[in-house]
Amino acid sequence: MNQISDLELYIGTKEEFNNANKEYMKIVCALNEANGYVTHQSLVNQVDNEHTVDSPDYLVYEDEDIISLNMIDDCKCVCDDMIEPALDFISSNLDKGYKVFIYCNTGECRSPSLALMHLLETGVIKKDEFCFDVFRKNYYPKYNPKNSIKDYITNRYLN
Repeated sequence: MNQISDLELYIGTKEEFNNANKEYMKIVCALNEANGYVTHQSLVNQVDNEHTVDSPDYLVYEDEDIISLNMIDDCKCVCDDMIEPALDFISSNLDKGYKVFIYCNTGECRSPSLALMHLLETGVIKKDEFCFDVFRKNYYPKYNPKNSIKDYITNRYLN
């Protein structure tokens, strides 16, 4: 689990979920499915056994302590309807003084991309073509965004 700057914002992997949960962190799950781990599908299936595209929780599931996204690496399904609630969840919980843990499978693409978007939203990182390199160099060296997520961030913040 890696802390981002002096913020109470942490990035990690599915294996670190239990540690974050024990520390009462607010959690952002950017993991669609992985057997044996807390994922978007496992959370939604607890509520809605008929998890389909028409389900209200298809893209995003949220309760008081966790928000999960039906997010897949290198998929064109990343959209504002998925990202906006996650960024709101991150900001509102940081503003309330909570620690926030964002995780995905390997902690290289989806979870750090959400952290980067938070830093772009709050002006910590400048919205320019160097933002990916600045984030990797100054905040998270393991950052390796897939093309679709990088394209989404570019279109949202740099165009």
